[in-house]
Amino acid sequence: MKMTSLKTSLLLGALAALASSVSAAPVTYTGPFGGQWTTATNWSGSAVPTSSDDAILNANNQVFLNLSSGNQTIANLTGDAGNGTIRVYSAQTNTTNVFNVTGAINLTNTGAGNIDVNTLNSATNYYAIQTPSLTVRSLNVLSANSWLTAGPGSTWNVQSLELNGEGSATGANFRVNGATVNVNELSGGGAYGLMLTRSAAETATLYVDSGTLSAKRIGIGRNQAGFENAGTGTLEWTGGTIRNFSGSDLVFNSYDITDNYGLQINLTGSGNKTLTADSGRTIRVGPNSTNSSTGTNQNTSGAYFTGSTG
Repeated sequence: MKMTSLKTSLLLGALAALASSVSAAPVTYTGPFGGQWTTATNWSGSAVPTSSDDAILNANNQVFLNLSSGNQTIANLTGDAGNGTIRVYSAQTNTTNVFNVTGAINLTNTGAGNIDVNTLNSATNYYAIQTPSLTVRSLNVLSANSWLTAGPGSTWNVQSLELNGEGSATGANFRVNGATVNVNELSGGGAYGLMLTRSAAETATLYVDSGTLSAKRIGIGRNQAGFENAGTGTLEWTGGTIRNFSGSDLVFNSYDITDNYGLQINLTGSGNKTLTADSGRTIRVGPNSTNSSTGTNQNTSGAYFTGSTG
């Protein structure tokens, strides 16, 4: 009888410990704007979030996460009222360290809710972020040789996706590899959907290997404050589906620029490639695209295709 009671007590204790580890209390960022993720005093309880924790970014704070020293794994990442910006980066070259969110990332506020990826890395399979579910207002892949991959089975929903080399000739890269990536547009002016480069010196590449990329507009360049900004943008399409985002046409190269900029679309590899639009909508490639801010037509240089495989 005593042995049974002891076993029962041990079992109940183990279950309680397991429940406690699974349902750990949220850890909220309370540090300064631009503070470091790994500084314990920047978090409630003076503890950096661990793999069992839900991390919360407080209103309008930007947090820097340096992956140079190793992986960071948490359960979920959200923002206080949807706010918060996280800048994920690494000072190492060809690092394999990742920010792993086993549950979901959800930063959706209309005024904040951004993720910036800024790594010095040239490995084509590098994952700066791993998560099965990502929902953010703005996702920006920044700086020279930065790579970000939406991996197999994941679903990423973003209001805007920008590949921006920040003035560098060697630009940013984003890969769709077995994921579903839905790109809408920011509401209320300045909408640009999926943009490759904003400076004439930049290059950026969008890779679609497999899975589905849904978007309204895919192109390069943008007119900002009277200055026409563009660079060299390439879509490397080896497989998968590109389709229009529900409720709008799918347009290649339709930013409000009037100079001779073009998006190059390379059809490579042996994988099947599917281009689709929902009923009643149009796929547009090339000149006479619509200005995003005024609705007027622009005689922009067209996107152009190379190759025919697959």
